[in-house]
This record gives sequence, C-alpha cells and structure tokens, in this order.
Amino acid sequence: WRKRSNVLLNRYYTGPEIAQLRLANNKIYGAPAASLNQYAANLNNVRGVYGELIIGNILNLLTIESPGAYVCHSVAHIDNRSGEMDHVLIYKDRIILIETKSFSGYTSYRVNKEGVLTASNGKGKGFRKIDDSNVFKKVAYYQEKFPNRKVQAILAITRDEVKTWSENGIYKVSSLDNTMQLIRQIMGEAEDLKEPAWSVVKTFATMCVKPLQLNANHTTPVNPSTSQLEIVEDSSIRKTGKQSFANRPVGLRNYK
Repeated sequence: WRKRSNVLLNRYYTGPEIAQLRLANNKIYGAPAASLNQYAANLNNVRGVYGELIIGNILNLLTIESPGAYVCHSVAHIDNRSGEMDHVLIYKDRIILIETKSFSGYTSYRVNKEGVLTASNGKGKGFRKIDDSNVFKKVAYYQEKFPNRKVQAILAITRDEVKTWSENGIYKVSSLDNTMQLIRQIMGEAEDLKEPAWSVVKTFATMCVKPLQLNANHTTPVNPSTSQLEIVEDSSIRKTGKQSFANRPVGLRNYK
C-alpha cells in the first residue's frame, strides 16, 4: 500500500520540477494521454490515445508559434472525481479547456443552451445526451476560480466530416478537421491582461499527470525532461488542423 501511495504521489509534478521547466522557458507541461495505454487490446482505447495525441500536437504547434501561450496536458481536476481534462490552453485572458472524444456511430453533435452535449446517428431517432466528462461543470468551476479570465471549452471529436454546432456561447464542439480553426478563432478574440499568466499556468501545470513508462507493472512515472510530446512538423496540420494521411497513426487512418 505504501509503495502504491508513493507512486500515486509521484504522478504529479513537484514545485521544483515545475520551476526547472519554467527556467528552461518551457511552454508545454505534461503530455497527452499520460494516463492511457496505447497498447491496450481495446480498439476504442487505442483510438482515444491517438486522438489525444493528435489534438495535443495541434495545441503544441499553436503554443510554440503564439507568444504568451501555454498548454498543459492530462490535467487532473481539482475535486479528483470529475476525471482529467485532456488539455488546457492559456492565452492572454482566455483559459480554454479541451476534451477529446473518439465517439463512433454518431454523425451529428450538438451542445445545447444549457451546455449539454447531445448526438444523433442520423437514423431518425433524434439527439440523445452523451458523456462529455462534465466539461460544462469544469468551465463553471474555473470561471469562479479565475474571475478575471474568460474560461471556454471545446469538445474535439477526433473524427473528420461529422456535423457539429453549439447553442452555447462558451462551450463548443468541433470535428477533427475544424478544431485548429476554432482554437485560432478563440485565440484571435483574446484580449491582453496586465496580470501575468504564470499564476494560472502554475495551477494547471502542478496538476499535470506524468505519463507512465510502460513496464510489467505500468507504474513508473517518466522524468519531466523526457515527458514532452515530440513536435511533428507537418504542414497539413497548420493548414487544415489535422495530420496528413501518411502521418496519422495507423489506428486512425481508416477511422472516419
């Protein structure tokens, strides 16, 4: 039990580790899909991992090219009950919570005025509520915690060519091919703030879950210096918001 407790405590970055990364002018904290196993036998789990990696790569590219932007991946929610946030982008006065989902069987997704995610399979059965990991509740929580900033959310469906729309002003849903465009739009609407961003960045960075080094027990956290996602310079990502067919993971190449 004591060994397991130490492992769980070591899953999060310590203050000195965060300070070390900050001194190195780091803008990216944590790693996408840090708690997920990309070698799982369940195909849906594998698709979920690669979906987070693709969206994470898009966010890393946007962060690097945008002065003053920071991104945190695999962020544990403060109440420890509502699950992780896949990604958090901090830019000027905006905090953007990004959740990724690899749903299958649906052709249309909608967020209603109350911030509830619904979906339809296009077979005349209408829209039904589906799980979105409590995104709207997390928006409300962090808006109260950071009243001087505008908290928004995006649920990125890691599939191309599905219909998405939102009736809610702060919670959007997007398909893979539109995610980068939507993030750029929100960043373009952001306004400068006099207060520094670091206090906000530190809050999320210290809650980033370290990725696990896969071994027999799946319990060894990776050192923060090796936990960053490799940046893939793919021109198609910058133009369309998604990786080209050749560069997409095998598990997603035929996934529409």
